[in-house]
Amino acid sequence: MKVFLRYEDNEDESKHKTLKITLPKSWKTGPSSRLLDQFVESYNGGNEGQSNPLESAGMHLALRRSSATAANDDTATTSLEDVPSDGIIIETIADRDDVFVCHGPSRTVEEINAERQAKLDQEKEAQKNLSKC
Repeated sequence: MKVFLRYEDNEDESKHKTLKITLPKSWKTGPSSRLLDQFVESYNGGNEGQSNPLESAGMHLALRRSSATAANDDTATTSLEDVPSDGIIIETIADRDDVFVCHGPSRTVEEINAERQAKLDQEKEAQKNLSKC
């Protein structure tokens, strides 16, 4: 399994970095935070990291996902979907995926699911107050 870790979350393109990693078998069933730690170590050890050091605690991983804007619309939008820090790599990241390293603390599966549920509950509550014609 290979993944491409990309850091592009900076205005200065000289600080961007892409790292291609072939994952050892033992990593595939490990947490995604291991990938982040490996990238930060590589980044900080290179030229980019000397002027712009990163800290794993202040970073998270994300995947770019496409979604259609409407059922009959051919245009699609892309957005970054957070990868949970405790998510199992083989279950959350596909072979040859572009994984983006972004600023902001990482979240766990439980935190992401709680946020999704709160959003669904809020939408359901808003729908309850609408009258159907």
